[in-house]
Amino acid sequence: MDRKELIERRQLKRFNAQDGAFAVTRNHVSKLGQIMNVSLRGLAFKYIANGQQSNETFELDIFLSGHGIHSKNIPSKTVSDFEMKNEFSFSSIRMRRCCVQFGELTRIHISQLEDFIQNHTAA
Repeated sequence: MDRKELIERRQLKRFNAQDGAFAVTRNHVSKLGQIMNVSLRGLAFKYIANGQQSNETFELDIFLSGHGIHSKNIPSKTVSDFEMKNEFSFSSIRMRRCCVQFGELTRIHISQLEDFIQNHTAA
């Protein structure tokens, strides 16, 4: 499946997150990374590869640099997790992109995500 087919399957528009927005997974394999885009159904974030990937369900926290936690314990599962092309050929740091689908959200989670999208993303 190519990237165009994947994008067309999405039911909700993704919004590009502003700098300083981060996600952290809360399970036995924690990942911390910068949020790339987000919708009410899921998000994508990039993180430094640590050799461990997990495709199970987990809880996710979203926080903003300088503002603390924005939303916590969002039920989630990994849809894809793949190595990104290295922008700098001389760098040995490997980056991965983790695409996450949210599980059943509470009203509080929905409200927090709507606020995050409205105030901390660009169209």
